[in-house]
Amino acid sequence: MIQITEKSVNNEWNTTYYELETEKKSINIDYNSERGTVRVLVKNASHNAWRGSFGREFDSFQAAIDAYKSADVKEAIRTVQEDI
Repeated sequence: MIQITEKSVNNEWNTTYYELETEKKSINIDYNSERGTVRVLVKNASHNAWRGSFGREFDSFQAAIDAYKSADVKEAIRTVQEDI
């Protein structure tokens, strides 16, 4: 189950920021409405080990969905897409 734990809008940067939680992961997703880009940062065991990652940026929601194998991450991206 995906739960949005935080949502904030930055009008200066035309960005909407989401924090989402699953059972095992915390996922941050930024959507830039001016450029139409989506940035996804998955905080899991790998992220905790390496730290410092800014996530991956995609040209569209569909490109972001296609890039991930995890059903949880795909569902999180779709959740944000429906909320926009």
